[in-house]
Amino acid sequence: MKINNLSSDRVWDYENGYYWFSPYNRIAKQIAHWEIYKQIQSVPGHVIELGVYKGSSIVRWATFREMLENAHSRKIVGFDAFGKFPVNDSFSPDDRNFIERFEDIGGDGLSV
Repeated sequence: MKINNLSSDRVWDYENGYYWFSPYNRIAKQIAHWEIYKQIQSVPGHVIELGVYKGSSIVRWATFREMLENAHSRKIVGFDAFGKFPVNDSFSPDDRNFIERFEDIGGDGLSV
């Protein structure tokens, strides 16, 4: 299987690369999401993610759902603009600079 030019037969290489090269805050984010998901187990409702970007967090929510509940216990719903971040004339120069720096480092979000 291929997703975004990544191949499932290289999964171990990608995992090793993630741990070798990720700053500590990436793993801290995973732990924070795990702790949040544990707290919502007894709360009815769905998980909504606003701003899917490249999909890492939404896959993480779905994985935690299967680990702590089951694949049908609640919906995982994601919203995004897809592709380039939409910018309009009402954005402040600081907002525009932030978006430009963010996209220079991370690129565009997932396409539809």
